Amino acid sequence: MWTRPVFGAVVAAMWIACAYGYDSSYIMISPRRFRPGLTYDISVSILKLDTPNLPVTITAVIDRNGTAIAGGVGVFRLGSSGTLSIQVPRDIEPVNVYRYYTYYGDFKLKVIGNGGLTFTNETWLQFDSKSLSIFTQTDKGIYQPGQTVRFRAFATGPDLKPIIAPMTVEIYDARENRVKQMIDVQGEAGIVSSEMALPSEPVLGDWKIKVKILGESKETEFEVDEYVLPKFEVKVELPPYILEDAPSITGKVVATYTYGKPVEGTVTLRAVPTCCKKYRYNGTYGVEQRMVLDKVTGEASFTLLREDLLIGHNNIYGIEVKANVTETLTGITLSGEESKYFVNSPYKVEWLQNSPSSFKPGLAYKGYVKVTYQDDTPLGKPATLNITSTVRYKNPNPDPTPSPPFIQPVPLKPVGIAKRSIAFPGPWWYDPLLSREGPSMLLSIPEDGIVEVTLTPPSDAQQMDLRAEYEKRTGYRNINRMHSPSDSYLQLLVITTDAVAGQYATFAVTTTEQVDQLNYQVLARGEIAASGVVTLTSSSTFRIPLTSSMAPRAQMVVYYVRPDGEIVNDGVSFNVEGAIQNMVSLNASRSEAEPGQSVDLRVRADPNSVVCLLAVDQSVLLLNKGNDITKDGIMEEVNQYGGFGFYPGPFYRYWWPYSISGTDAKDVFNNAGVIILTDALVYEKIEAHRLVPKYLEIGDRNRALASGPVPEESVDSTDSSGNDLQPVGRVRQYFPETWIWSEVSLGSSGMADMSVVVPDTITSWSASAFAVNPVTGLGVVDDPSKIRVFRPFFVSFNLPYSVTRGEEIILQAVVFNYMDRELNVKVTLPNTGGFLNIVRNMFGEFSTSAEEQVLRIKVPANTGKSVFFPIVPVALGRIDVEIRAQSNMAADAVRRQLLVEAEGLERELNRAMIVDLSKSRTFSANVDLALPQGVVQGSARASVSVIGDLIGNIVENLEHLMRLPSGCGEQTMAALAPDVFVAKYFKALGQLVEPIKSKLIGFMEKGVMREITYQHPDGSYSAWGPTKNNKKGGSTWLTAFVMKIFHQIKEFTFVDDEVLRKGLQFLINNQAENGSFPEVGSVHSRNLQGGSGKGAPLTAFVLIALKENDDAVNANWTEFQRAISSAVSFLENQLPSLNDPYPLAIVTYALHLAKSPVANMALNKLNAMATYEDGYKYWKIADTPRCEYRYCYNPPTQEVETAGYALFVHNAINNEQSIPILKYLVSKQNSYGSFGSTQDTVVALQALTEYVALYATTRDMTIRVTAGGSSESFTVNDQNALVLQRAEFPDIPQQATISARGSGSALVQVTVKYNVMSDKREKSFDLNVTVLEESDNAMKLRVCTRYLKAGKTGMAIEQIQLPGGFDADMESLKDVEFIQRVEKKERKVVLYLDEIDQRATCVDLTLYRSDLVAKTQPAIVKVTDYYSPGNEEVASYSSEKLEKVNICDLCKENCEVCLPQFSCRGKGNGLHRDDRHCDRFYYCFYQKVYYAFKCPKGYLFNGLYCDFASKVTDCNVFK
Repeated sequence: MWTRPVFGAVVAAMWIACAYGYDSSYIMISPRRFRPGLTYDISVSILKLDTPNLPVTITAVIDRNGTAIAGGVGVFRLGSSGTLSIQVPRDIEPVNVYRYYTYYGDFKLKVIGNGGLTFTNETWLQFDSKSLSIFTQTDKGIYQPGQTVRFRAFATGPDLKPIIAPMTVEIYDARENRVKQMIDVQGEAGIVSSEMALPSEPVLGDWKIKVKILGESKETEFEVDEYVLPKFEVKVELPPYILEDAPSITGKVVATYTYGKPVEGTVTLRAVPTCCKKYRYNGTYGVEQRMVLDKVTGEASFTLLREDLLIGHNNIYGIEVKANVTETLTGITLSGEESKYFVNSPYKVEWLQNSPSSFKPGLAYKGYVKVTYQDDTPLGKPATLNITSTVRYKNPNPDPTPSPPFIQPVPLKPVGIAKRSIAFPGPWWYDPLLSREGPSMLLSIPEDGIVEVTLTPPSDAQQMDLRAEYEKRTGYRNINRMHSPSDSYLQLLVITTDAVAGQYATFAVTTTEQVDQLNYQVLARGEIAASGVVTLTSSSTFRIPLTSSMAPRAQMVVYYVRPDGEIVNDGVSFNVEGAIQNMVSLNASRSEAEPGQSVDLRVRADPNSVVCLLAVDQSVLLLNKGNDITKDGIMEEVNQYGGFGFYPGPFYRYWWPYSISGTDAKDVFNNAGVIILTDALVYEKIEAHRLVPKYLEIGDRNRALASGPVPEESVDSTDSSGNDLQPVGRVRQYFPETWIWSEVSLGSSGMADMSVVVPDTITSWSASAFAVNPVTGLGVVDDPSKIRVFRPFFVSFNLPYSVTRGEEIILQAVVFNYMDRELNVKVTLPNTGGFLNIVRNMFGEFSTSAEEQVLRIKVPANTGKSVFFPIVPVALGRIDVEIRAQSNMAADAVRRQLLVEAEGLERELNRAMIVDLSKSRTFSANVDLALPQGVVQGSARASVSVIGDLIGNIVENLEHLMRLPSGCGEQTMAALAPDVFVAKYFKALGQLVEPIKSKLIGFMEKGVMREITYQHPDGSYSAWGPTKNNKKGGSTWLTAFVMKIFHQIKEFTFVDDEVLRKGLQFLINNQAENGSFPEVGSVHSRNLQGGSGKGAPLTAFVLIALKENDDAVNANWTEFQRAISSAVSFLENQLPSLNDPYPLAIVTYALHLAKSPVANMALNKLNAMATYEDGYKYWKIADTPRCEYRYCYNPPTQEVETAGYALFVHNAINNEQSIPILKYLVSKQNSYGSFGSTQDTVVALQALTEYVALYATTRDMTIRVTAGGSSESFTVNDQNALVLQRAEFPDIPQQATISARGSGSALVQVTVKYNVMSDKREKSFDLNVTVLEESDNAMKLRVCTRYLKAGKTGMAIEQIQLPGGFDADMESLKDVEFIQRVEKKERKVVLYLDEIDQRATCVDLTLYRSDLVAKTQPAIVKVTDYYSPGNEEVASYSSEKLEKVNICDLCKENCEVCLPQFSCRGKGNGLHRDDRHCDRFYYCFYQKVYYAFKCPKGYLFNGLYCDFASKVTDCNVFK
């Protein structure tokens, strides 16, 4: 026997021989898989020629189901190796696509040899559709509603070089609705970078970005959820392993701020066993403990007793521990959890995966055992491992069952794989293998725990069961004999321990016979990376160069051919460093910075790379990771080309190659991922199929469970005052979640520098970078850089969203001191205007002051302390609140904004008119502005706005057009539609340019995303979507509305065609036989139910939507055209019976769109019903609520909608009657340009924008508005026609005068806004609000309402305003059946109801205190009929208890003004300057400062104040 160490990935000995019918004339090896668009390489070796000296021409073809799809030709000569390449086409389409599987067909590799050697051969191939890698990066892994998702996408080949090709990007919401699409986009260096704004109410859950390029696609998920950024992290630390019989379990809870400092707070811990609860046990179980975090470490230790955990359980196999940590300073609670399964031993014994699964007779077997503790830490002590074995050998007794004779097929022209058949199995009880004890040994366990096990299997061994035992823990390994007809074997070993691309790797081989030459093949990333012939050295080693194409993991196969034609082989798989050639680094000039400081970044990569940078708040990563491009992610992606789904790292600190084991030569080739075509013998042993005892590898036995400042007389006020205090520098007010999102192109230097300003958040930022280069490919930083934004001294505070003017709010600020000494701190609340401070004088009396508030506190080292400032907001709107903290060592300041709202309910009086100078060069008109009685003091404000473009006001207020809440499907569409109309208007004028274009498209994209949340599976839409309370399914009317607007949106941005197809099909499927479209779902607008038209309005509405989509569908779509014709016929038949203006108006417009022959007849009938008044033309609707007194707000929604449809028709026929209708519509607009409800706004705005686009004129005029003693002039021309000019009136007079001179037209609006606690109107609802329960910190409301008019409302909305400092328990409203939707918007809870009738509808709502607000003002509850907003009722509620609660009831001793009264004592006599006699001076400790004072002459100090003849006066107080 010959023994030689030799290396190889694929080694083949070049033997030219022919024996036993095997010509052994050629060997062709190639990867088992091929991929579209890539080159498929076949390694060819010619061993023998039929005709000497002639070259061999080989034709190779990849065949699919009998059809050639690719091929190649190569010429090869005797005694040399070469490569035959086939270029695989990229467009290999699947044969069938199933739900869970795509079938591309059955593929074969067919080869034909001609010339010096003639042969044919074929074998099966596997098709892998993956030929490139797609990478997607988002700036975060989780987003809140309304935030912007930023993303980058690019693709590389297996070599990591960028692919420059058109890419399609699609974004899907959590319901699989496609909400954005970018088709055939390209970016610099192949990187597509874009963003998408989320709507304010998106579908919550996991969204995905799908990227398609060159026929392949990949999806990347991100999360959309409502969250608050955690400022600290909670970890539960359990022992690395827990023994199942341990009497107790110890652990600890650790809470750390994102900037690395410990949290001070309390812990509530709950531990629950994972199994197994007693049957029908209803008692309490689990263990709960309460602890306090250590102030220095932020840790709290705990001990759990097994006997406590066993309560209520038969047994326990593990525990789950959850800890809730409440921060002392703010009361914020966050949680962390951990779980563990129990083990029965502290040790773990396992055979490593690189231990071969087979042994070669005559050669030593080498495997590896790892002995560690259960947490994988080494033993760290001398120990011995006991190795025993069981040998399985052939049963010498014959099989009692007769069997067919032995068969060995020997073809005349062998084509590669020979198979040996063995006897058929006998009875199931016959075991062909018997067992005996095998070799055993004792081995020392080294420090690292890795034991090398080398043994020589007995010559008769067929299988061996190896056992490694330490301290009653056993690891098992079953190995099988490798088979060879000649008993010839080869064993490959790797000598090099650190394989790096660009260097050489050395290999060794051992054989059972003498071998001089070998062939090798190296496969990596699914392709042949290298091949060749090596001659063994005297030491039986050889080496080959390593390239980056072999990284990160390569498979090597070596073989030689015996004289009898048998191929002997072996293989090994090993890691190679250097897969990433483009080395990227990101260095910051500092690893720690203070807010507002500049940090210099230097990024390096290969020259001419494009580098993408990202820096995100560490707090975001606590919620969701996985959004970034990382080295591990790249390695995992590249390994998939080689069949590996992970990046196999080394065990411990060692580099471990894997043996490519097998039970025969064919098995080795298969396990190496290659196929072989040859006429030599590739032996395959066919096992008998018999029921025999099976020995399983058995591992570990696993269970199948699976506070505020107090007076401190030691404070020296002079230490922290005056010139000793550090000045406040930059005020912190910028707090983003993503800091850096940028790209930079590197020049020839391969380096770029940039300076960035650190945000104001006290946190840690994770900064990363990746680069793309056309030559060296993709690179990424090894690990993200951490930039800690921190200052050892800072202040933090939060504000409620809003408060009501007059309420008293207590601002809580926390001062953190992480310096090494205690600090005396001056905390200041400057009065920046808009609020008054609540102070208390020396006599205990409360008052307000506009001066700044100052508190002085001591803050110990490495901790924080809270301070409280009581204020009273007095100005309306957003006011700045700034808090400063100063010590003699550091200072900080933070500014935030507080929204202050007026008491009561806001009302608006808007007087809009068109200044038309087309027929006269002058214009004059008066506008009434007198306020009603009962206006809340200080709430009234008046303004005038002028704009040249008649829809300019709409453009300016697109985000605020819908004045009512818009939380259902129809309202979402109503808010979306004006964006489309305005975009169409600008496009018609050629003015759709930036920035208005991006703004409009952004609104449209968010609107589409929002609306799709209301889609049903059949393509229809309803007000609430597919919710549990929606039992009627989709709505005909709303689906038609969506189809109409979505079709118009397609002109500007993406809308999925499938969305339109399904929606239109739903409408057609529900058409009645008479051509009408009945409502199959809920109708929230009663106007569309038909009135005298008996369904005509709804049919007309659907017909309008179908006509809008006429160009979106195939004109030959018979079903579609039939539906339109049938609807037109129905409306024509209904026309004589239409006697109400509203149904007649919508039917008239629909007939004009359809070009009906009776369209003009309908228009004449409509005009005959019109009312002409003060230059206006409109149509009166009988049931419209009328204002019988001034300032009643009853918008005539149905009259506006009727006029809108009429204006459509007049626009189409170029009728001068458009102008009076136009003026009427403008006069009914509110200050934002919208109308009373949704449908009137949509119809009127579309009609207005169409009119203005059709009849746009030039303008040049001067407008003057006079109100009382104030006068404002405005110049309007074509250059500023879209500029909204505004002016505020200091006073509100009884009347304003508008005058103008010039040419053209303009829109002038005079608006008065004011608040009232109630207003006089006709009662439509009975509304009662009752406070059922109340305390200082909670209350329970009951809101009851009923409709007072005949019938019932359409959709109704209840808006419940929350008192200042309170929030609502939304969970209490979840299961109320008649509530279709619940929203919380700012300080209101909005309830959506399908309808309200004469029966009382009552809702109970629980409120709880969320902020420290005293003297709460009455809150408003309002109920509104959504489609007739004039039907409205308002009520207020308040709590007598809460109205009496003052700041000290809430703040107690935390607020300094609430501390017990000061104490005074005499300190000696002094001489008063203004008097010649002596008076007594007194020194008082008040608000932690000593004050000296004296009483005026004739007054004596009585211990509390200066008293004389029962008179009280303030003392002269001074420091």
